[in-house]
Amino acid sequence: MPDPSSTLPLELVQKIFGHYLKDRKYPVQSFDFSDGLWVLGQVSSAWRSASLSSKSLWSTIEITIKHPSSKKPGIIADDIMVLMNLAPLSDACPNPEVRAVSSHAANQVLAEILHRSGDLPLDIFLSFPIPSAVNPTSPTWSRLFTLLLVESSRWRSFVLAAPDVIWESFSEVSPSHCPLLRDIDAFCEGGFSSIPILRTCTNVKKLSIHSLKRSSSISESTVIHMPFLQDLEVGGVDMLNVITAPNISTLRLTGSAYPQALPNTSVPDFLHRSRCSLVALDLTFCTNIDLIDILSNIQSLHSFSVSVFFGEELSGLLVKMKSDSSFLPKLQELNLSIDQFRTGVESNCYAELILDVVESRIAGGALKSVTVEPMNVEMKKISKSRLDALNALPNVNIKLMDGLI
Repeated sequence: MPDPSSTLPLELVQKIFGHYLKDRKYPVQSFDFSDGLWVLGQVSSAWRSASLSSKSLWSTIEITIKHPSSKKPGIIADDIMVLMNLAPLSDACPNPEVRAVSSHAANQVLAEILHRSGDLPLDIFLSFPIPSAVNPTSPTWSRLFTLLLVESSRWRSFVLAAPDVIWESFSEVSPSHCPLLRDIDAFCEGGFSSIPILRTCTNVKKLSIHSLKRSSSISESTVIHMPFLQDLEVGGVDMLNVITAPNISTLRLTGSAYPQALPNTSVPDFLHRSRCSLVALDLTFCTNIDLIDILSNIQSLHSFSVSVFFGEELSGLLVKMKSDSSFLPKLQELNLSIDQFRTGVESNCYAELILDVVESRIAGGALKSVTVEPMNVEMKKISKSRLDALNALPNVNIKLMDGLI
């Protein structure tokens, strides 16, 4: 009796393969012969045919080198995974073997993957330890990087977490070489100046940059014009200062691996220089900032997300939002996440003020969606009926918990 799996329609088998590879916490590593398409193709001739005939299954390429167990002082290897929103390698790779072939076979494997992907756009994911455990000038790695560069005309997205010496291996990329490239996710050692590809590939629509160190001093000649950029995430204000993006709609400023305070002028200066109409802003634990000053410059804002500590910045913002309807007049979505240092009366004051803001803004007709991450308060002093009434509204989720930190 034939294997029932071999009688499934080809299109269905290919869809199953696609879900198997991608619909999991950590995608299957295509370089690992112990899993993924290499194993699926051995089940039956029908499954082998399905894997070989589907170019899209081979169009995502991941090369991840395991981080060394020892860490140099001042450099936290896991920061790369956190800031790049990638899986910690200890979870993604329970097998102690390095997740890329470290010999000449790597080039043969990559060449075969590129061949099987045909002419489809490529999504490239590369992750290397910082500090480097790879010699990019060795014949093996030079050849591997060359194979990728030869196919740069097909790059659609490019993710690279690597020391500066590896970034230099991709310094020759130009717009004419990668016309399809729309998404760059970069993590480096030395800031913006360490990522040469950004100086030339200005046609990207989505860009994320994080580094372990601040960029060196930046001159006006360093500033690059990115006319197609719509979505920008940066982990340091020094990077924000080198970009002009007239069509940007989403900006995310996140905490970085090095201590920093966000100068009050950085965001307004960027917006003024870009002459853009920002729609969404996300601030994650950027310290010493004047929220009111920043937001007063963004009348076009529809969505605002902020992760902050209790303090004058937050209380001032909430009072402003409650009392001034001309402040953020187009705001439709508000997301608050508050790290609590204060307890008791102050926690309750903040909670009551948040409820006031939500009530007044929803009554004004613009605000449609609210999420407030859990806050510890004295619930007996909070009006349960008031809280329940707000949470009963569509797309409103205000989480208050009984208890003090």
